[in-house]
Amino acid sequence: MKLFVIILFFKLLFFSNNKGLKFIIQYQDTTIKSISHFDTSGFLTFFKNTDLYGPVTMLGGQYVNNDGSKKMSIFGHSNIGFTISTYEYDSEGRQTKRHEYLSNRSSEEGFSYIRNIRSLKELKNDINVLQILEYDSAVLREECSYEGPEDNSSCIRYSDEGKVSNVVTAKFDSLGNELFFEVDEFTTKEHFEYHYNSDGLIKTKYRINNLTVTNEYSTYKYYKGKKQKLKEELEVSTIRTCSKFFYKKNETTIKTYSKEKLITTKVLRYNKTGRIVYEKFTWNNTGNYLEYTWEYVYC
Repeated sequence: MKLFVIILFFKLLFFSNNKGLKFIIQYQDTTIKSISHFDTSGFLTFFKNTDLYGPVTMLGGQYVNNDGSKKMSIFGHSNIGFTISTYEYDSEGRQTKRHEYLSNRSSEEGFSYIRNIRSLKELKNDINVLQILEYDSAVLREECSYEGPEDNSSCIRYSDEGKVSNVVTAKFDSLGNELFFEVDEFTTKEHFEYHYNSDGLIKTKYRINNLTVTNEYSTYKYYKGKKQKLKEELEVSTIRTCSKFFYKKNETTIKTYSKEKLITTKVLRYNKTGRIVYEKFTWNNTGNYLEYTWEYVYC
């Protein structure tokens, strides 16, 4: 689970042109909820969020190669501690192995103090991180292979004891669109299927458990001749929702309905470069809402 969180954060913070960007800061009112640091080449080096996903602090840092691929990553969670990984790549730059330092270290004071860590340097020099790197051993946690011009991948993941815990398979089309993603844990199997329209935009998505039960089914519609979403329908078990998208200059409003009743409204605003600067999420039945703003600091 921690690995999925790490991957999620680094993907969410990736932007096509970060060169010259130093920090991204997210606020709720005047309180900083998250911050991201970038190096002079525009690669993410450090992030932290506090109380953004419940009463926890999560942070991470990475040392990267010249092409932006990770050499080492450090992930911290205020309830769990630290996960440290190193990476190997093939001649084409594809990740082939991930080693993780095997540590069950605990702290008498817990790990809530990590909310005070402010940079990659401070993270790397944290006493618990230094002890893990010095005294704990790294074990093979993930091993990946690739085939075909589409770089279809198969990754074997290992438990603490070195046994195979699951196999993750992904398949792509010639345009790089993901067609299939599966996690096989042997007793359970869950996979996702994606289908695209003639413009290369996702049309339908399925999440299926054990190849027999459809847990989730999504359909997407777009404005004619545009890549902007018009409607997104989601069916999870017996729950069905429909989201409708409305656009103005530098603003998107998403209204979500259940049984034709408006349940949530999300308003997103962007700056001239397409980066998000404002979000308001409202629960329409109660009127409660969350409101965030973003600041971008350049070198």
